Amino acid sequence: MAEGSSPGQLRLNGAARSVIIVYGIAAYTYLFPQPGAATGAMAMLLVGIGLQVLLLLVRYVVKGELAPTAQFIFELLADGVTVLLFALATYQGILRHAAEI
Repeated sequence: MAEGSSPGQLRLNGAARSVIIVYGIAAYTYLFPQPGAATGAMAMLLVGIGLQVLLLLVRYVVKGELAPTAQFIFELLADGVTVLLFALATYQGILRHAAEI
């Protein structure tokens, strides 16, 4: 745990990070729609958004200070998986678009 970071502060930072990730993926999906997009890419984006929403719910259901560092590490791993899924979906969209040219 970072020096001076309370468990409450870690939870707030994690929630803010999740909201930013979900907003970024949703904005990308809305601003750059992929007509006829591969179902795999859309599935990856939906799984990523679902994972972040689940994390937001878990943060508020699991109250208390039960192993805050372990929970913070789990949240960081879940955020990493979400960003990886978003990157793979974006890469798949780029490859599909390049194949059409």
